[in-house]
Amino acid sequence: VADYPNNPRVLTAVGVYYQLNSETGLARTLFERAAKHETDTATARLFVAASLAQEGREDAAEQLLRQTAQQQPENAQAIAGLAQFLASRGKLDEAAELFSRAAERTTSVYPRLALVQTLLRQGNIAEAKRQLDTAAVAAPDNAEVMALSNDRVFDEEAKAISEIFDNDGSVDTGSGAWNAGGRVKRYGVNSDHAHSLLIYISKV
Repeated sequence: VADYPNNPRVLTAVGVYYQLNSETGLARTLFERAAKHETDTATARLFVAASLAQEGREDAAEQLLRQTAQQQPENAQAIAGLAQFLASRGKLDEAAELFSRAAERTTSVYPRLALVQTLLRQGNIAEAKRQLDTAAVAAPDNAEVMALSNDRVFDEEAKAISEIFDNDGSVDTGSGAWNAGGRVKRYGVNSDHAHSLLIYISKV
């Protein structure tokens, strides 16, 4: 950091190190410094938002993500980062729209896969399948695409999501929901919005 005090990639990388070691205050300071020098990506600001969410400041995190997406309307990373956070808060209609926008602005398959998951949470199985087929054409060798393209796996995934969420995207607190185990954290349930956003950042 001393050698590259204005390099956003260096500042972000060191911030991630502190984040992994649970030094969230130092991490956020570095992410905020990186964001001031970031011009062509939204990575540092996504990490700032995740840090805010970890501190329980979820409205502030959402505001920052919205501001970033507005400032970079063609940046798929910024758009999908906001979508991921909104999806984790149950704002599925807006999240789906944003994931769709992001998918059209990047060669990465992950925004479209996230759109598939969001559509499944909404109970829109047919459109989720259509979007998965589009992902399969774009990235036929992607492991997640290949797995979900198996009809049995897709049906199991749709069933698991329906057990966790009501049709409106809220959490089903009945006993059946929590039998899905690891999928609860995977889909950002139980207010784990920071975790959901960090998982997204690690993929893109």
